[in-house]
Amino acid sequence: VIKNNNNGIAEIQCTLQSRDEGTKPQSYITWVPENGIPCEIRVYNHLFAVTEPSDRWEEELNPNSEIVYPKAMVDPSVREVVDAKNVNKWTSNVALQFERFGYFVVDIDTTYDSKSNNGALVFN
Repeated sequence: VIKNNNNGIAEIQCTLQSRDEGTKPQSYITWVPENGIPCEIRVYNHLFAVTEPSDRWEEELNPNSEIVYPKAMVDPSVREVVDAKNVNKWTSNVALQFERFGYFVVDIDTTYDSKSNNGALVFN
């Protein structure tokens, strides 16, 4: 990773490794187009840091049970299915699979309007 004067990423140097080479890459790079939609993604992990909570369960809570990514980006193709007018707290909302990350549902905190491209888009 090569950074610019503002400590932002200016360039990423990498090599393409085909599947035919037989070794698994250390990591993957996924691009979101320039017109990606900003969103918040909430990732949930185990509520407790221990297998079986005890009477001291408050001390055993996992501090990383919820991780929030407030400045995530999603592909603009989701625009068609994530409009807030279709989000309802009483029914199942649209579920999407994010590449290499898991399945997420549009949260009722979403205020995103697909026509104006305004509002908050939130996934759980």
